[in-house]
Amino acid sequence: MIDRTAMPAARLAPWSVFGAVFALFSLLMGIWALASPLMAVPDEPAHAIRAAAVVRGQFIAGASPDQPWQAEVTVPRFVAHTGSLTCFAFDPTKSAACQTPLDGDQDELVPAPTSANVNSPAYYAIVGLPTLVLSGDVAIYAMRLVNAVLVAALMGFTAMALSMARWARWSLLAFAVSATPMLLFLGGSINPNAAEIASAMAVFAALVAVLTAPMSDRRLWALTAVTIGSVWMLVNTRSIALLWLVVVVSAALVLGRPGVVRRVLRRPAAWVALAASFAVSLAAFAWYTKPQIDAPAGSAPDYPLMGAPFFTGFQLMLEQTFDLFSGWVGIFGWLDTAAPGWAQGVWAILLTTPVLGAIAFGSGRARIATILLVAAAFLIPPIAQGVLITDYGLIWQARYAMAVYCCMVICAGIALDGIRQDAPLPSRGRIGTVALVLAAFGQLVTFVWVLRRYVVGTGGWADMLLRPEWQPPLGWLTLTVAFAAVLAAGVVFASRALHPRLVAANGVEAVDAIQPVVPAGTTPRTKSAG
Repeated sequence: MIDRTAMPAARLAPWSVFGAVFALFSLLMGIWALASPLMAVPDEPAHAIRAAAVVRGQFIAGASPDQPWQAEVTVPRFVAHTGSLTCFAFDPTKSAACQTPLDGDQDELVPAPTSANVNSPAYYAIVGLPTLVLSGDVAIYAMRLVNAVLVAALMGFTAMALSMARWARWSLLAFAVSATPMLLFLGGSINPNAAEIASAMAVFAALVAVLTAPMSDRRLWALTAVTIGSVWMLVNTRSIALLWLVVVVSAALVLGRPGVVRRVLRRPAAWVALAASFAVSLAAFAWYTKPQIDAPAGSAPDYPLMGAPFFTGFQLMLEQTFDLFSGWVGIFGWLDTAAPGWAQGVWAILLTTPVLGAIAFGSGRARIATILLVAAAFLIPPIAQGVLITDYGLIWQARYAMAVYCCMVICAGIALDGIRQDAPLPSRGRIGTVALVLAAFGQLVTFVWVLRRYVVGTGGWADMLLRPEWQPPLGWLTLTVAFAAVLAAGVVFASRALHPRLVAANGVEAVDAIQPVVPAGTTPRTKSAG
């Protein structure tokens, strides 16, 4: 029997959602930070050296005499040594046992080159802090953990903003599955890529919350602070993040209710957000357009297809559009270890189903916003590669566009929340739980798969158990058990948060209910009276 007086049970308070999601992702990415060998992420040495230099006041540096396309900075020897820890890069047959310890005074200041000098110093000023008080491998792991906490906070703000919608269900599920193994891997590293992805999601979610439903001054100011902080982080990760900001703001405006947008623009919080976001974006733009080093002509490394015309890069990347999906799920190490095929198949379903569903069955602004983000996801990589190929060669990787990919999936979830759900609540609850279990299992399988590559190279599972060549801190088995435990706790929490029981008006638990899952400002589809 259907009780139409049933209302949704009280959801977790927004800050409770933030706390739970922040704790969950801090643990997951923190475990990845310990499990991955130091410098196992592309360009991690360059980012580590840049961070240690920035916190010592070296925002700008001259060209390296040996590698003039890079900047030369002065950092502690243990940071400069990170460049020699990549002995396993590009060679999956080598385990991380090839790394050699550092001899001599670890804290002696020495020159070191870095290619990350073109990036804004803001991100590095945060992750470089541990090098001021710690040294050696402990300091490098601490830098990774700082990055994990930073990214987890942005993920928490995203979930908090999404949870403010009265009928948020598919959007939160979409957020959960968009956190692919690649995102967690990057979050446990010294690399601004994960912060870029998470801050784009936070900006998008906060703007959607503000522009689609009226809210109190207290909540509006809280989301204003989230928006400003997330915009600041986003634009200070990489130069292309300015483009991601334009894309996600455009999509959020498409989703916005005109009446709500007009009312928001009359409130002081909106003008504070606009002024502050414009100021930090302008400052970032000024940094990126300023020449960082004056490298001699012809001194840059010879990357593949350097000097090719725009159309060559555009065509090559357009042909690889669907191949980039594997990079979204996970291509680990220095692009030498892909996620197992089973995990890629799981995310092919989890990530594309909501997008296709939103385009096919969504309506109004939500469908248009989803299509806008799909177009950006398909067209920006070929255009960007076409622009860059002449000077830099074929350099584009799937992780560079994950910011817009993840916002696209979240937007699709918002569109699905706007469709009348005629399936009984328990059925929809089971769909969500199955998706969460599949995602968690895919995360665990990928985690162990990547660990094996570093523990024994191309060795077998028996070698990993009985004859490991390399071990991370605490041991790979301990970290795997901890990772599985956190994933299980996350599935339990997310299942309960996404699918609360319904309570009838008289306080008796309802058996079932049909309620339109509609974000404010959209009209649910209903069958005609005939």
